[in-house]
Order: sequence, then C-alpha cells, then structure tokens
Amino acid sequence: ADANTDKIYKINPNNGGIVPGDSFGSPGKLPQGLAWDGEYLWNVDSYEKEIYKIDSSNGDVLQTIPCLVDDPTGLAFGNDYLWLADNDDDKIYMINPSNGKIVGSKDSPGTDPQGLAWNGEKLLNADARYDKIYIVDVDDIILEENNPPSEPIINGPSNGKPGEKYSFTFKAIDPDEGDEIYYYIEWGDDDYTGWLGPHNSGESITKSHTWEERESFTIRAKAKDQDGEESGWATKSISFPRDRANTIAILSQIFERFPLLEKMAI
Repeated sequence: ADANTDKIYKINPNNGGIVPGDSFGSPGKLPQGLAWDGEYLWNVDSYEKEIYKIDSSNGDVLQTIPCLVDDPTGLAFGNDYLWLADNDDDKIYMINPSNGKIVGSKDSPGTDPQGLAWNGEKLLNADARYDKIYIVDVDDIILEENNPPSEPIINGPSNGKPGEKYSFTFKAIDPDEGDEIYYYIEWGDDDYTGWLGPHNSGESITKSHTWEERESFTIRAKAKDQDGEESGWATKSISFPRDRANTIAILSQIFERFPLLEKMAI
C-alpha cells in the first residue's frame, strides 16, 4: 500500500518489482497496513479510520468496518482475527473482522510499531524506532470485557381485536462500541421469531403479529450481541376483550334457561 499515490501494488517476491496491470486505487486516502486472509485482501486507512475487505482481482470493496484506534499502522490476519498496530498508544489490537470490535490488546514490544505479519502461530512486528522485527506471542493477549445489551424497550398497542395485525417496535442498546444486536421475540401464543438481525445498537426494529383468540397475551423479547451475550427478558401485554354484544347475548341465553340466576344478578 502506497500512501503517496493512494494505490495498492502487487509485488513480485522474486525481484521486488511491481506486477504490471495488477495495481489498483486504494479505497481510502491514506492506506497503511495490508493483510491477506487466504482469500481476500484487507487494508486499513489511517485517514478514513476504516478497514476494507478487498477483492484483490479487481480492487472492489466487499466490506467496510470501523477502525477504532487513533493511529493505525500494521495489519495482519491470523487465527480468524485481524491484528492491528496502533502507533499512538504503542499497542497491538485483536480485531473482530465482522464488525471492527476490539476483542483484546497487548503492549507492542517497541515504541514505534509499524508493519505486522502472521507466521501461522505468532505475529511479526517491525518497529521503526529500534529498527527491529519482534516475534510477538499472542497467547497472553488481554481480552476486553464484553457486556450484554439492555433489555429491549417494547412499544405498541395494549388492546386490539382478534384477526387484525398489530405492529410493535423493539429497541435495545449495547454499551460496547461496535457491537451489533439480535432480537428474539415470543408473541405469547406459542409463536416466536427466532433470532432477528444483526441490527445497529439503538436502532428500532418493527415487527407485526396477528392473534386469533379473545384473551390477554404477554409479549416477551430479549437481545443479544454478536458474541452471544444476552439481555434479560422484556415484556408487554396486549388484550383482546370479548365483544360486549356477544357477551350480552350469551348472558341472555343463560338467563332464559336459568331464571333464578337473572334474579340473583339483579
């Protein structure tokens, strides 16, 4: 990746030359580290503060995730995670490639961490200040604490008529930056949605349901983040009272058969 020309070049490893016809423009304005996951190329841009998943055959961006560090430099892919060097706080971060969330971190060996590479078991980190390449063990990575999302807030009607469709909104917030949320809804009549998502934290979703019986139902909903941490259940009731005319008709039939009941009711 060349920050001066904003291009990504394919290099011949035998002679260091640029392979003709295989360069393309970088997605951002200041490309830094590159990583290869075995199928796709990844590039972090220190100006846009984003990490791009790229089809190396044509330069198309397949996915964009946020870069949550201040001064990203080196990038590597290993053990199903991205590894990112931050020159601002001299740390190496373990990144979830699906959403950019920081999973863990450790101090870099030097004070000017730059390039990163994965050798199959460990990281290699080049440090510009000490002109050294360090072999970095990641077994002692300090994992970030993962917090569950809040219980969903459920908004919608409290009364209705059987056979009609009613809509409800569900919203939960996850305290961990970058976490996405899934929702699970039970409608109280043995029907349920399964996990719905992912959705952004704090984003309301709308779901509709139809009840057929004249009674009260309790809607239950919970949320989870992409790491599987679940919230508690939130509840909301909706009632479908009996039709007054039908009730009067039924009572009249009962009183006709049992006149004493009518006198007792009076």
